[in-house]
Amino acid sequence: MTQIYKSKKLCTAEEFAGLILNRLIKIDESGDIEYIKTVVEYIFKAKDVNEKDKLLHILTDNLSSTTGDSIMTIAQQLRQEGKQEGIQIGEHNALEAVAKKLLQIDEPLDKIVETTGLSVEEIKKIALTINRLS
Repeated sequence: MTQIYKSKKLCTAEEFAGLILNRLIKIDESGDIEYIKTVVEYIFKAKDVNEKDKLLHILTDNLSSTTGDSIMTIAQQLRQEGKQEGIQIGEHNALEAVAKKLLQIDEPLDKIVETTGLSVEEIKKIALTINRLS
């Protein structure tokens, strides 16, 4: 894993699996599922691994059924967390867009804070971007 992370290059599921699969099989045989869970969490958080679903299937096909089930459960949890994070980012972006519109029609700062729930600092940053674009 470290080698891939330091390389800063994208790799395919097969390449990544080729690097880690033999080690994970030995770890699986020893019963240390916590290490394997850590690897799965890394896979979902890493930006340098392509085809994450394909890689998960390679792992579940080659590891014990108990470990495979755990991997899929972790993957589902991480996907859900990612969806929630995406929703929160989307909501925040929408509030920023509303603040930008309110700034453009010269609404007072306190009214924008009250309407959007954004901080004064956030609204000032948005105002600076509007001024740069004008």
